[in-house]
Amino acid sequence: MDLFYIADEISHCWEAFDGSIARPLWNASVYEYLREKYVDIVDEEEEQIGLEDAMNGGLLIPFEARHTPEKGRGLFAAADITKGTIMWNEEDHAIFKDEDEFDEFLDEIGYDLACDIIQWAYVEPCKIYDPKAAESCYHVGVELGPSSLINTVNDKKNEKPNFLNCPEMDDALRKEIIGCSTDMAYAAYATRDIKEGEEILTNYKAFDNDAELEWFDDKVWYAWFPDSLLGEEL
Repeated sequence: MDLFYIADEISHCWEAFDGSIARPLWNASVYEYLREKYVDIVDEEEEQIGLEDAMNGGLLIPFEARHTPEKGRGLFAAADITKGTIMWNEEDHAIFKDEDEFDEFLDEIGYDLACDIIQWAYVEPCKIYDPKAAESCYHVGVELGPSSLINTVNDKKNEKPNFLNCPEMDDALRKEIIGCSTDMAYAAYATRDIKEGEEILTNYKAFDNDAELEWFDDKVWYAWFPDSLLGEEL
């Protein structure tokens, strides 16, 4: 597939996700490649990602990545997981403090991976990792590992998340999860018992901050809207 740009933005990603061909389940070498490119781009002070064991780095539970009929790629428990178990830490979490860093990363990794990254990335408050950051500070975060395949719940099916970071839990649940009162308070934990073979689900509404960074919101728009909605900008 050719690389498309509109006003210096990647576009036509919807063509790669049209359902006619299943998206790849990336292997360890791809995640290692993404992490190495990330480390090459960001300042050492910002870099926090692990370079070893890229297939498991970040995820702390047995899992299986596979395709699903309705949601595309997904992540499933490969063993029973007890409520309160720590499931994820920040080892696969990449942070881009500005548009230049993010654009350089997308340029380095090529169109196909760039479309995945734009789909997986989200905007989060800087205060999550830097308590001294201003309330108005936001950056782009993305997981460069299999945890990026974790899907959101389907409200119409009354699904409930079984995988949440402590800040995303309600007060009652947070008090039940012992890890939320430790130095692993931003890790993700099992919100209930999870059976082997069950899909691991979170709630994307907790990451709905894209409008706080206009440049990122625009980038997502250009990547996913089809030609008929882009009009004269083509």
